[in-house]
Amino acid sequence: MSWGLIITLVSGWYLTGLSWVVALVIYPSFRLVPDKSWEEFHQHHSKMIAVAVTPLWAAEALGIILWALSDYSSDLLAIIITGAAALGTVLFTVFGAVPAHQAFQTGFNPELERQLTLSNWLRTAAWTIAAITPTVVLVQSW
Repeated sequence: MSWGLIITLVSGWYLTGLSWVVALVIYPSFRLVPDKSWEEFHQHHSKMIAVAVTPLWAAEALGIILWALSDYSSDLLAIIITGAAALGTVLFTVFGAVPAHQAFQTGFNPELERQLTLSNWLRTAAWTIAAITPTVVLVQSW
């Protein structure tokens, strides 16, 4: 078992859990924020969610790279699936969540909230795949 697999597994499950909390708790709560508090709330949310996600996103990428370098031949399909799912989270964020959050700067908008929620469900699915795949590899290695 490689350190890359362990790093990928831990970071993947952290990000998956965080994404489920965002999907089930945080984004649905956006509509409860009073208009007068929206701008301050959204700035705080955006700043803190970046703090919660960015280091683990980097760890996940590092883990996948280390896993690929150490166990390339035996786990190639799992590494490709995990890497593709992790890349998907980046794409869903860059092309879905980021533009929606930028548009939210001017105030809450129910249509933007629906777009953001859809983008996050796609990201949640991808992170779930990126967490389950190395878990299967680990279980199969026992």
